[in-house]
Amino acid sequence: MSDTPHYSAFLHCLYDEPCPRGQIGRGTHYSVLRGATWLDETGGKRSSASIQDLAVIWDEDHDERVIGVIERLYMSGLLFPVLFIGERKGSLTVVLSEIYACTVTPAERQAYEARVKDIAAAVDEDYWPTEFGVFDVRSQPGTTATGGDYQGMLIQGASEKTDIYLRNIYNLWKLGQKPYKA
Repeated sequence: MSDTPHYSAFLHCLYDEPCPRGQIGRGTHYSVLRGATWLDETGGKRSSASIQDLAVIWDEDHDERVIGVIERLYMSGLLFPVLFIGERKGSLTVVLSEIYACTVTPAERQAYEARVKDIAAAVDEDYWPTEFGVFDVRSQPGTTATGGDYQGMLIQGASEKTDIYLRNIYNLWKLGQKPYKA
């Protein structure tokens, strides 16, 4: 078994596809990153850390500059509700958990999104226009659980295929937060 790459000093890479696999989007592939979080799924403080896994969705150019954005979000305490994050055509797409989206007020979500956009707008002299979506695992497969309004920015392809692809990653890796076990 080969070692996964070292993308970040703060987040461990559990799984990495260094290049496209299969026929979805324009060279779509993914990596799974893991970190610790002291915030629960709604942003409340925990008494001890939990584990968080999220997927980075890459396009054909595998632009690792997105890791700088992810690290800054992590170090700012803003990564806790993120399940998927990806860069395509110079834009950032952040997909949030349904738990977060369903429990915060519209004002809290707007404030969260504004903070993420501020960070994404000033990373290493790059400007990352940012879109947001919500991954709803409760909806039926093929019914755009991830919201068709931003799927085209995350993966260029048919909405139904994108939905199935993201659901498969979510299910394979049980993305999101889970208890830390010593």
